[in-house]
Amino acid sequence: MTPLLTAQALGCRLGNRTVLEAVDFALAPGELVGVVGPNGAGKSTLLHCLNGTRGSTGLLRLGDRDLRGLHRKAVARLVALMAQTPSLDGGFSVRELVALGRHPHRGRGVPESPADRAQVAQALGASEIEALADRPLDTLSGGERQRVLFALALAQDPSVLLLDEPTAHLDLGSQERLFAQVRRWTAGPRGTVVAVHDLRLAARYCDRLVLLASGRVVASGPPAAVVTPGHLALAYGVDARVFPHPLSGAVDFHVPPAPGPGGPRVHVVVGGGWSRHILGLLVDQGFRGSVGILVPGDAHLWAAELLGFETLVAPAFAPVPGAILAAHQARIAGADLTVVTAGAWGAGDPRIVEAVQGARQVVVIADDSAGEGEAPGWASLGPVVRPSDFPSWFAAHFRRI
Repeated sequence: MTPLLTAQALGCRLGNRTVLEAVDFALAPGELVGVVGPNGAGKSTLLHCLNGTRGSTGLLRLGDRDLRGLHRKAVARLVALMAQTPSLDGGFSVRELVALGRHPHRGRGVPESPADRAQVAQALGASEIEALADRPLDTLSGGERQRVLFALALAQDPSVLLLDEPTAHLDLGSQERLFAQVRRWTAGPRGTVVAVHDLRLAARYCDRLVLLASGRVVASGPPAAVVTPGHLALAYGVDARVFPHPLSGAVDFHVPPAPGPGGPRVHVVVGGGWSRHILGLLVDQGFRGSVGILVPGDAHLWAAELLGFETLVAPAFAPVPGAILAAHQARIAGADLTVVTAGAWGAGDPRIVEAVQGARQVVVIADDSAGEGEAPGWASLGPVVRPSDFPSWFAAHFRRI
């Protein structure tokens, strides 16, 4: 099947600066492709080059024809570009601006046809701006203007839709609805390329991602093959933890805050489902540290690794091996704060909690269901706070650590 749009060794220079270099790209019918990458990566430039509205080198084909050899009106019948920061001045109403999308399909001086009016009405409805149709453009909010630009692109009824940051200025619900509409529009013989900063949104809706950095393609393929720790480190300079979202299954990621050199260390002896929230609070406050002793398959193990904690793991239903217990004791001795959470006493080996006696500073987090009989001597380890009170305790005591 012939791609809708093809670029080979595409390059672009602006002044004396290379903005794109050796970019290979193809858009198949029915495909939604997300172009992602850091600021200045070349995302907007790529879309303008694919539209033929910015000078470029390399092969650029629209179907089986050389795009650069086509008249601009012929290109506009097949390709619509929703630019990122166009001017919306000129005294137009919303309906009048959206109707401009029909000009490539009419001859000079030919009046608007019923088919044109129907296409404009459909674009207004798809963009959820029917109620704004008679409003002057200069009375619109940023988000409303963004939806008007989307409607203008849809009114062209193109085969290829190029969207440059279409969700800018949109609220959460509007972002989701716009991407869902793009997903529906792309079905069948049409294709869409969308440049977007929100990597999670792109990964959930797009069939394929193209990750750019410094004008070159870092990776291209299905979202799970592009959103990897190595690719994110190369493109964004972050140390990300990548995992499938527990509800949608889409690729997701977390970037733990980078602790400063020599930052405070914590060791967490975990138990209880809410312990995962404690880990998040600690890492957000800049603590480096460790968690243990865990067993394979424990939800805390997944959360700790995701947040960038070191982990100590031992087999379930068995005494803790001496080497793991020694490492646990060493982590406690080297920590500025040791956090013991309810349920840790049920870990199967009392030596896990006994080792806390050697800690510099301890806080015990226990709810009403954790009786003293479940943890002999636990109150002597340090102050005891409820899970809900830990954030305020932490804020009050952080400077003392």
